[in-house]
Formats: sequence, structure tokens, C-alpha cells
Amino acid sequence: MCSFIPCRRCVLWLTILVYNLMLISLVSSCQSIEPISGENASHSASYLTESSGKELDIPLKISGKDIEYTKTISVNSESWPTVSYSFDSYETGLLYLSIIAMPADDAAFSVFVNGKNAGTMSSEGYGWQIMGLDGDGSVSQPVHIRRGANIIEFVSSAYEVPQIRDIVLSRREDDCALSLDNYQRYLQNIAANLYNNDIVQHVSSLNATGYMYNLACPVLYSTTMDMVIANNRSFTISVSGFSEPVVVDVYKDEVFTISYYLTPTSNEASDRLPNGHYTVHLRKPYQEDSQIGTITLEFNEYVESYGNSVASGYYIKPEDDDIRSIYPSGDVNYFTCNETNGCNPALYLCEGDTEPYLVRYANEDYTGPGDFNWGVNARSTFPFNNRVDVIHLSSSNPRNPEGECDVYQRMQFIPITTPPTPLENMPIYNWSRFNSQFQILKYNDAIVTDKMSFDYNCFSWAGDITMYSEVPTCESSSYYIEGDPLGSFDNFYEMCGYTRNGANASNAAVALWANENGITHASIRNNRMSIHLHGYDWESKVGNWERIMHPRDALMSTAYGRIVYYYRPNPNRITTNPSTDNIEPLISLDYDTTIISSYINSNISEDVIESYRGLYDNWLERCHRPDISVHSNPFFYKQNEEYEKLHSYCTGLRDTVLPLIYEKVCEGDLLTMYLMEDLMNDEDKTFMVEIKKKNAEPGRLRAPIYNAMCYSVGAFERDYLKK
Repeated sequence: MCSFIPCRRCVLWLTILVYNLMLISLVSSCQSIEPISGENASHSASYLTESSGKELDIPLKISGKDIEYTKTISVNSESWPTVSYSFDSYETGLLYLSIIAMPADDAAFSVFVNGKNAGTMSSEGYGWQIMGLDGDGSVSQPVHIRRGANIIEFVSSAYEVPQIRDIVLSRREDDCALSLDNYQRYLQNIAANLYNNDIVQHVSSLNATGYMYNLACPVLYSTTMDMVIANNRSFTISVSGFSEPVVVDVYKDEVFTISYYLTPTSNEASDRLPNGHYTVHLRKPYQEDSQIGTITLEFNEYVESYGNSVASGYYIKPEDDDIRSIYPSGDVNYFTCNETNGCNPALYLCEGDTEPYLVRYANEDYTGPGDFNWGVNARSTFPFNNRVDVIHLSSSNPRNPEGECDVYQRMQFIPITTPPTPLENMPIYNWSRFNSQFQILKYNDAIVTDKMSFDYNCFSWAGDITMYSEVPTCESSSYYIEGDPLGSFDNFYEMCGYTRNGANASNAAVALWANENGITHASIRNNRMSIHLHGYDWESKVGNWERIMHPRDALMSTAYGRIVYYYRPNPNRITTNPSTDNIEPLISLDYDTTIISSYINSNISEDVIESYRGLYDNWLERCHRPDISVHSNPFFYKQNEEYEKLHSYCTGLRDTVLPLIYEKVCEGDLLTMYLMEDLMNDEDKTFMVEIKKKNAEPGRLRAPIYNAMCYSVGAFERDYLKK
């Protein structure tokens, strides 16, 4: 399997034997059970990395129970890489140890438990495999684990960082069962050439954030391993067994270092990097089929050969220069979501026109700040103006080597600061305004999916509507039931294909929020009834502000209260709700609204017009403040002094000012619609019911503002023209 001269193998093993004996002597004398770090490093670690142990695809289990751990990669005083796992055990006694690992060909692992030599794990064959402690004949050797703090340390007989995916400890040897059946099938499928790299066409959203998304992208296993460089050693990377070119990426702390483009005829690269811990990622070049072969790492006199390594992956072309020139700068997010089959997506953001692409940033398991549990998904935050010419998607999890995930690109954060002048394509509400209303919402959890808009609200967005605002509790709503706010919302969401019957937090598609003043908000997540894409978690149109993705309960606040009801897709509904986005714009009334304007100019004094418009402007300004504009329910727009003064003025001059109100409603003004409803008498309400019945006919728009516009025209003709 090795591409080097065979006689070097003998020299190698003699050298390894000497070093391993020295290492065992050093390790056996160590009794410390503290994590290897700083001054208490049991092997004088000079380079060290630690992870939190929250990687869901790399479990440490004791008797079937997941145990949190700290993984440490270090270098001992003899420059040998070691991997240790520090954990607290709830059990004590002799436990059998089994792991899934990828040792260098013919290598063995020496195992130390709490500083004592526990035995050896020998490899069989190439690639990922299940390994246990060698014992007497067919019986494995157990290790002693004590209650409380423990540390298990692995040192390879080859100069390598032990590549380990799973650790299982159990009182019975039979309970240490691990499986790599999926991995073996994957290797067989690769050998049968079942995979290709068809490019999924990206779908560009039609909003100011300009993000793109790719759905159901293949996630295929590709070899990824740790590498430690100490004592300023040079190294050589070579590959063999591949009929197509191979790219080897070397990066540190998720940041690009260097890539090597190797071919069957030019299959070796030598280099020198600063001392430290690196990750080596093997991938196929853009649009090349997956291949199987070996990767060989050479560190001066040491040779590590890994058989059955895989160069795989999936590529996405994300950028568009025309789009790039339109949208503002700032940090944006690239992430995966909705992964399937337990695969573990990894994102590599690359720049360049030809191979090897420069891997600018890489992420496998996102663990940044925020409340959303990303699990094994990847997420990278990247400056918008930096080029990302290619996204490489793969997985390093051999247990689940095949799956799918969605990839989202260029998703904006809520701006930290407000631009000096509002930009057409930039949300103007900054983070401080969000944070003032939603103290629980974390900045890192709020990802913008659409700019601020007065065109639609949270209730309509949860019903797949973006061209108007739906408020079922308004008199003008086609779904309004007098005295029954919840029934009104039930009517609306039933039309959209959802039911409250049997709905709960697990099966819900729509969540309805309320505080002590009533229903406040609605949020939605991906479901079979929706015709829109809703991303990785819940999504909300926040009043007149931006539309954002967020964790389910992140908007809990005084403003919105909490979730009080859920709706789930109605199993009896086959089609989605009748979307109105393809209907003509709202203002296309079959009526010349200048007739109302002419009447106002001829019949209403300038003093009344000026007083009305002044009071309205004061109310409008008040409604633009964050504590009100965050809402979609009209109740909250009317709980202020400015509205009380306007309403009082209009009540006293009702018949005089109604044409002014009808004129404003016919312009599509929601706020005036709320005022008009408060001025209705019983006769007016009966007339509104007739209007709503007519607009409920097929082909007509069932929007509250459209009903109100039709009502305004009819009421004006009835009360002012015909009289």
C-alpha cells in the first residue's frame, strides 16, 4: 500500500519500537488523572488542543449512557502525538473497552487508563475498524474505571495522531457492540462508481438579503484526520491508488493553511509548517468522480499509510457577481441544516478559479454562542466582501457516510448599527431595537431572511401570504368571528391547511403567541403545507421589521408573551392554502378614488382637514416606535395617547371626517383601517359582512385591507354621493 521503498518499513519499525518502549516507560510512571493541559501535562505537552466533548457523532458511552468528555491532542517529550479523553464516570470496576478508529496501516495503539498501561489495541486491515484491547485468545482484557475523574490515553506505534470516532465502556464484553456496516457498504458503492457530482442549481430568494439555498445536497464521507507537527519537522504528503487527481487540504483552527493538488503522475508534495495541530482533509477535485485509494503521510523517517481512505465531496457554486455588486457589506452566514441519516455535514468555503481552491474557512460542528442546538450541522460566519467561489460539502463520519442536508448561503445578521441613511436593500432596524424588545433572543440566533416591510405581517407570513397583512381579529377580516379571537385565527389557519386539533410542540407547523392583552404573534417552521421555505428552525416576520429565523421560544418577552397554541398540518388537506401572491395588486379597484378626493376638497374645510391629518401624523409617528411597530395586532397600535386624541376628534366629527378616512383606506393604509372599524355602527358592520361575502367568491382577494377598501367605496357612495 505504501508508495515508498519497501526496505524503509524495517527501519521504521525498529525506530517505532524504540520510541514506543520509551513512551510506555514514561506513561506508566504517570499517576495523574487531571486533563493533559498546562503545568500538569502528564507527558510534557508542548502543543495542545481541546474540544468540549459535545460532538454528537463522536460519543463516549459507559453502559450505553452518553458521557461528556474533554478530548486532548498533545505531543509528549519525545515528540509522539497522543490523544486523551478525560471524563467523570458514574460506575466503578472492570469495564470492557471498544473503539472505532482508523489506525495507520499495521499500527497498534497503546492504551493507558489513569496513567497505567492497560494493554494494546491491534489493527486488522485498512481504514476505519472496530478495535478492542488484546487479551488472551478470544477474550478481551477489561480495564479498571473508577467512579469520578478518569483519563484514557491512546498512543500509536506509528508517528500519528490516533484517529478515534467512538469509545464504549461496558461491564459485559457483548455490550461493546459497534457497527461499521454503513461504512463497508459505502466503500462497495464507491468501488461500483455509484456516485457522481451533479450540480444542484441554486435557488435565489427574491428579497434584499440576497441569500441562496440548495436543498437535499448529498453529504458523503471523505477522509479527515488530525496531524501534529513538532520540532519543526518537514513532512511529505503522497497519495496512491487514485485514478483521478486528489486535493489534500491542510488547515489549522478551521482557517485555511495550504492545499495540494496531486495527480496520479505527480502524487507527492513536501512542505514545512509551523509546529502545531492541523487537520488534513482529503477531497476530490471539482467535478471529479469519487475514488478510493490510500493517503500516505511522511514525517522525515516516519511513514504513515492509510488504506481505504476516501476522496469524496459535493460542490456548490454560490456566488453571483451581479448580486454581489447590489447588496451591502457585512458578515454573513453559510450553514447546513435538516441533515438526514445521522450524517455530519462539513462546510469548506473556497476561493479561486482553478484547483486547488483556497479553503478560506472550514467548519464541521458549529458550537458558537446562541441557544439553538445546531447538533452536527456546520456554520461559518464570513465577511460578505470576501469571495466564496466554491462550497465543498462532505462528512468525516464513517458510521453514517451517506445523507443529505440543505445549504444556506449569505444569510445576513441583523445590523449592529443603523446606516446613516436608510438603504433600499438594507434593513434599517438595528440589533439594539430587537434586543430592547426580545431580551432572550441571542444575536447569533437571529438570522435575517427578508428586509423590513409594511406589506405583510407575522400572521400572514405564517399563512404563506406576503402581499398583504392578515389580522383575523379585525372587523375587516374574512375570518373574523365577533367575540371569539381564537376562533377567528382557527378560521384563518384552517383555510391555510392547519388545525389546532392534536397539535403540540413536536408536530406543530405554526405557533400562536399571546400575552395578557391577547394574541400577539405567529411563527412558522418548515412543513408539508407551506409553499415557502422556512430554513433550519422557526421563522417570524417581526411586526413591520425584518423577517428572521430564530429558536422556537427566543421571542418570549413582555411584547409577545409566550406560545399558547400550536397548529399542525391538517391530515385531511391535500393541497396547500390558496396563495394570493399571483393576484393583481391591491390598489386595482374598479373605482375612481379621485371622486372621494374631489368631494373632500369641495365639502370639508381646510381646518378640519389640517386638524385630522395633524392628529393622524402624530399617531403615525408614535406607531413607528419599536414598542408598537414590533406588533401585528391592531390592539397595540391603539393603546396610546396619540390614538385617543385622534379617535376622540373623529368621533366628535364622525360624518364630516369619514371621507378623509375612506380616502386613506383606499390608499391601502392599515392604521386608518383600524380607526375606521372603531367608528363603525351596527349598520356599517352589517354592510361589511356583505362586502366580505362578495369578496369570498372565487377569484377575489380575501384580504382585510381589500375588504376595507371595497367597504370604503361602497359606504362613501351610500352616505355621500347618493344623498
